[in-house]
Amino acid sequence: MIEMAMDLDAPTLLALYTASRNGTQDAVDAADAPWTGPLKTADKALAQGDVVGMLRAWNAAYLAAQRSRSWTSAVAVGDAALRIGWSTGLHVAFEAEARDAYFLALGRARLQGAVEGVLRVAQGFAALGDDDLVEQCVHLVERLAQSDKGR
Repeated sequence: MIEMAMDLDAPTLLALYTASRNGTQDAVDAADAPWTGPLKTADKALAQGDVVGMLRAWNAAYLAAQRSRSWTSAVAVGDAALRIGWSTGLHVAFEAEARDAYFLALGRARLQGAVEGVLRVAQGFAALGDDDLVEQCVHLVERLAQSDKGR
């Protein structure tokens, strides 16, 4: 897929990535990861209409993601921020939180040379409607693919 990424536009690349995931989870996203418990609590609180509980749990997940070195943690927190924003009507605030989390994930994925991470971040930026950042992610994937060829 890395070699193919060089010739594809952003929407096609994201569609291929999504299809290739096929519902699997990264090993890092195991149930015992420190951010998953608070995210589950935030989702449960959100479903029950407990805004205060949701905010506390989401903040705990965000702090755990910041302490982690994983791009997946930051993506998970960003995705949760989008869900919260869409569900509560607090779009502006939580879209900003999601964007911050995706930038954190992007930096980590870039440092780790994680093509999958950069593509996953691109998916988050696409959900935010930020085509420019999606395009930048695609260019980063191309650079990472080139550096993989040189190894």
